[in-house]
Amino acid sequence: MSFARGKMMTLVIALLAACAGSQPEPQQPAPQQPPAGQGGQRGGRGQGGQRGGQQPQQFGQSAALAAWPIQTREVLDLWLHGFGMITDDTSRVPLFRRGYRDMMVVEKNKLQIETLLDSRHDSLAQYLNEHPYIVNAQFVALEEHEWTDMYTDIQTFLTSGGDPRKVHGTETQQMVQQWFQIFPGAADRKWLQMFATALNDEYVKFYNAYWHRTVQERRPVLTAVDSSWSRVYLKQFRRFQEGADLERGEILLSLPLGAEGRSLLGGKRQNVIAVTFPDSVTTADQALFVVTHEAVGNVAGRAVGDNTTPNEKKSGLADRLLSAATVRAGAMVIERIRPNLLAAYQAYYLRAAGFEVPPGKESAEFMFRFPLTDPIVAQLKQALDAATTGI
Repeated sequence: MSFARGKMMTLVIALLAACAGSQPEPQQPAPQQPPAGQGGQRGGRGQGGQRGGQQPQQFGQSAALAAWPIQTREVLDLWLHGFGMITDDTSRVPLFRRGYRDMMVVEKNKLQIETLLDSRHDSLAQYLNEHPYIVNAQFVALEEHEWTDMYTDIQTFLTSGGDPRKVHGTETQQMVQQWFQIFPGAADRKWLQMFATALNDEYVKFYNAYWHRTVQERRPVLTAVDSSWSRVYLKQFRRFQEGADLERGEILLSLPLGAEGRSLLGGKRQNVIAVTFPDSVTTADQALFVVTHEAVGNVAGRAVGDNTTPNEKKSGLADRLLSAATVRAGAMVIERIRPNLLAAYQAYYLRAAGFEVPPGKESAEFMFRFPLTDPIVAQLKQALDAATTGI
């Protein structure tokens, strides 16, 4: 799922509902530090808006030179991990890897580790389920670079009560306002307080070590994704990027994510796309499938918005069509730039949605499982033809 960067908060506000009901009182957050030698010191934002401290991990000489480098970022994975542990992911195309929570529980059980994220699971999950707009907080982490900074920001926001007049500095006031738009109610902020405290405990006791170990183990996969992207895929994808005003940005491989992805798309030079982190070198192209899926999100959104009625939007049909339209639009781009990978793309999204993939019949099954109306298909083709002219 993608949000236009400049419209992100407008979309979030549109989803906000009245906050009613009671919320269990959490303990007051107590900032903790990661183990010695891990994490960084908080500092001012540097070039490109990044703060001092731990830098995103970036692999391959080509990644340093590419307009869309392949990177990893611990804070994003930690934040999404927290949501993955308390979310029932029932969407057609799942955001998190299938069985993600169970896999993490097994990892923690091996180490005999229990954290506040485990003991507070039921309270956190219940409130999130009753107030689904909170899931939009996932997008905030796409612009973060370090957990210690993000955790400090959350504490500042909570201490201010969501009032930017109670903090000093333009940047800090903007940060408070951003968080307030997602967590406007007192009960919402109590939930955030509980979640941040639990996630910090998870980070210190388990996730920091787990993340660094797992990323190191998957370095060959990172190298394979980077090589395929920069040496082959990017050259053919460039025309679409230019046509869709996506000339520059960054791609983040994320351990918790599945086939849905998360992205902020806001112009030629300010884009972030977070995608699945494949398990093996042989499945490295899965990351690029999700990049394509995310990159067409705005195109799919316009096609569905233009060809659905207010009642269809109100009933939820438009949302279901948007999921299918994004998957189908991604296939249209793959067909234009890497036709030899079309069947693999179709099979990947069929499996991600929980469907069997009949050998040699991927295309027919794909069309059947991700149905769209003719007007939506026609608009998608027209928009993608315009964006990929010359391929």
